[in-house]
Amino acid sequence: MQAYELMTKSIESIRPDATVQEVMKLLARKMIRSVLVEPKGPKDGFGVIAVRDIVNKVLAQKLDPKKIKAGAVATKPVICVKKDMDTDQILGLMKNYNIARVFVTDGESIVGVVAYLDFIRAAVTK
Repeated sequence: MQAYELMTKSIESIRPDATVQEVMKLLARKMIRSVLVEPKGPKDGFGVIAVRDIVNKVLAQKLDPKKIKAGAVATKPVICVKKDMDTDQILGLMKNYNIARVFVTDGESIVGVVAYLDFIRAAVTK
């Protein structure tokens, strides 16, 4: 199986100047676990904010999510794989880097995301 066969195609993204409060609302409204943070400019890369980042970097530190910007909390760089990468290789990459998701690219564009939950969904539908 290849990345494009397993990936979730709908990716939510947010501006780096959005507040963490806005990120939390988006996560809750869409019932998702992470959001892609857009680059600040042409030389900047994408970032990602997961629920875990918000808990550890904002809430556990007793910071105000209305005052903290998404770009300040985002994990960078995001790990990307090509759409035709084998899913066994992706799983190994995720394990080796201790990450819960990778973004899937087609050329220069991010077209999807593969997360641990996608592997579980695939396993139970076999």
